[in-house]
Amino acid sequence: YSSPSARSWGRMVLVNGRPGLVVFDGTHTGVFSFTVEAGQITAIDVIRNPDKLHDLPESGEPWFMNEVEDDQPTD
Repeated sequence: YSSPSARSWGRMVLVNGRPGLVVFDGTHTGVFSFTVEAGQITAIDVIRNPDKLHDLPESGEPWFMNEVEDDQPTD
């Protein structure tokens, strides 16, 4: 559920060289990275761990980022 006053935004980025999306919904930030094979998405990895998202803003206006690097191993 999202209140009508909630403001969400997303930005297409590269995540470790793969197409991805950064999402901010006012309280949570997340990164989605997509594995694409033969023009189709075959896997979606979701990064929600705050320790891995330390470089992303916690609030504010949309911003531009060329690449997100997940420098920590997946849990």
